[in-house]
Amino acid sequence: MRIAYAAFTMPYICMAQAPAPIISFEKTHHDFGRVLQDTKVSYRFKVTNTGNAPLQIKEVRPSCGCTYSIAGQKLLEPGQETFIEVQFDPAGMIGSIHKSLDVLSDDPANPNTLLTFEAGVVREIMPSTRAYRQ
Repeated sequence: MRIAYAAFTMPYICMAQAPAPIISFEKTHHDFGRVLQDTKVSYRFKVTNTGNAPLQIKEVRPSCGCTYSIAGQKLLEPGQETFIEVQFDPAGMIGSIHKSLDVLSDDPANPNTLLTFEAGVVREIMPSTRAYRQ
């Protein structure tokens, strides 16, 4: 009977998961709301390594030149957190804008995470100081 028990439990012992990092975000989308065309805005996405091995953030790729990103730390131990800051410059844009950042990491289950943001870009209208006669 002991041999049969060992034969059934052995596969489960062999299938134990190897240590791996897991990249987790508090949220993956941010809405800046209404933004003036000449005002730069920024937001920090919170990142946590919820796995049981060190996590490396390899690269953060913005979708366009109007977006700049900064990673707080690139190597996170299990349970450690940091941020990825996105800075958006809406100069020359108007209307509803949707942009993204690709976050590349060594998380084997999720090596590429897409962070997105949106803004309603408006142009400030300045009243004229000229007086008009009719």
